[in-house]
Amino acid sequence: MSNRRRIVLALVVLVCLLFAGRWTAALLVDRWWAATISPAAARFVTRYHLQRFGLEASRILLTCIWFTLNLFVVYRAIGSVQVPRQVANLEIREALTPRLLVLGTMIVGAAAGIAVGAGASDWWTPAVLAWSGAPYHETESILGHDIGVYVAQLPFWELLQGYAFLLCLLAVSSVLILYLLIGSVRWLDGRPAISDHARSHLGVLLGFVALSLAWGHLLEPYEIVARLHGPIDDGLLGLRITVAAVLTGLALAAAVLSALWALRPKHLVGAMGWLIFAITSLVGHQVLPALGGGAGPPELELEERRRLEAVAYGLTALQDSVYRGSPHALPLPAPPALWHDSLVKRIAATDSTQALAAERAKIGIGGRPRPVWLVVRAAGSGPASLVALADDRTGVLGSALSYREADTVAYPQTVSRLDLPLHAVRPGAPEYVVDTLMHGVAVGGWPHRLLLAWGLQAAQLLGHLPRDAHVVWNLSPEDPLTLLAPFAEWRSFKPRLIGRRLVWLADGYLISPLFPVASRMLWGGRGVGAIEAAFVGVVDAETGATNVYLRRSADALAESWVAVGDSIIKPSSALPAEVELALTY
Repeated sequence: MSNRRRIVLALVVLVCLLFAGRWTAALLVDRWWAATISPAAARFVTRYHLQRFGLEASRILLTCIWFTLNLFVVYRAIGSVQVPRQVANLEIREALTPRLLVLGTMIVGAAAGIAVGAGASDWWTPAVLAWSGAPYHETESILGHDIGVYVAQLPFWELLQGYAFLLCLLAVSSVLILYLLIGSVRWLDGRPAISDHARSHLGVLLGFVALSLAWGHLLEPYEIVARLHGPIDDGLLGLRITVAAVLTGLALAAAVLSALWALRPKHLVGAMGWLIFAITSLVGHQVLPALGGGAGPPELELEERRRLEAVAYGLTALQDSVYRGSPHALPLPAPPALWHDSLVKRIAATDSTQALAAERAKIGIGGRPRPVWLVVRAAGSGPASLVALADDRTGVLGSALSYREADTVAYPQTVSRLDLPLHAVRPGAPEYVVDTLMHGVAVGGWPHRLLLAWGLQAAQLLGHLPRDAHVVWNLSPEDPLTLLAPFAEWRSFKPRLIGRRLVWLADGYLISPLFPVASRMLWGGRGVGAIEAAFVGVVDAETGATNVYLRRSADALAESWVAVGDSIIKPSSALPAEVELALTY
């Protein structure tokens, strides 16, 4: 083996070790943090990382094999490749050996596979949900399928179909360009000409493209019911489903004709299959809907939509009723807020601190619940404090009042009610905190310290530290919840005083991209079919202890994630009463 090859091999091995080491360090760091929460959290986080890695590695491997095989077929059509080489003052052309061509083919195929195949770890949520399923035991009346088919299975089917179509399209385009470069496809005597080798290869690839299109049209009726193609028009529903079935058949026919073209040079036969498919698709998707639309949904479909929209958006517990009691028996409305959040933040901030979060709440003052604004403020990355501003009274000149801990008197200054340690969970917290307090994960010996520094990207851990040093991370309120329940979108982080402790409460939403019949809406700039506030997240600001609870109104989708979560999601009956009272709508 030449020195050049040894260097290349050593560089490849080094890059692989760096990627493997970085992934291993990230896995261990998350696992060590989760172990401080519970053994079940450590198991789930480990499985989460391994499953994401499995998805990533599988798609990259399959994509590398796909591109390498296609490039190798093109290589078989090449007689020889010559490259210019300078010798003294002469330029000669040297033919590359077959071994170098094969090696180049493998390198290019692997590079293309990594570039296109990377990112499969983002498929974790739909892949796991499709595997576990989410049976609602309720069906839609158009195709008669369970709602769970649209919520759990259909999104992953669409991902697979879209990726298969992308691979086929990239293979056809790249292979065609290569055949044009080597002259296997060219313009000869005013007519296009193609070699038998190139025709067979392109014919097989076009067959795969047709099969991926047939797969897409096979899913089209489900997408229609999920309103992915717009509102369900009663006059067009049957037409759209029929067109999808016809196009599925024509795509399969185009695949067969492409395979026949690969075997025999029947150019007209292969072209006619694709031409008929393209014309039918244009007429079926554009012309016929324009001519036959406008009937609108019947009343039965409107009732069906109302029923399924209640399931999709968590409105099943709502009931229409008429109040028939005396108006004098109505409870008095709550007093309006004296302040608003932006003004409260300005009041609570000082020259050296800034307000990070402000929310209305109630706390016990003298045995009575009093409305206050809870404001978390901090000086940069230093320790934080909590201020409780009265929301139902002011000072003599209209100034804000605040409450101290264990004191019923309201003070005219913004005094701190609770001082938080440096490692407290709060917005704007540092990436990590190293301290000698027995809190977090012990830095330990050099192997453990090196993995922590690599996983956290914390060079400070490689310096001189006390023997009892500990490191704490995941200090932003959304970080621990996102790690423990990555299948939910966490929003509305609110500070609350539970007893004498500051906790962060958050809503965990389950977002379904597809849902049958129900109207679609925009969420975070994207169209979704269903939204459910399924979980409650509780993060202790001082200790970082994190708990995820199931809401009482959770449906089948949330129950499926509870089964996946391996006991990290606690039942709604375990939600502490004081936390439940502090929840907002």
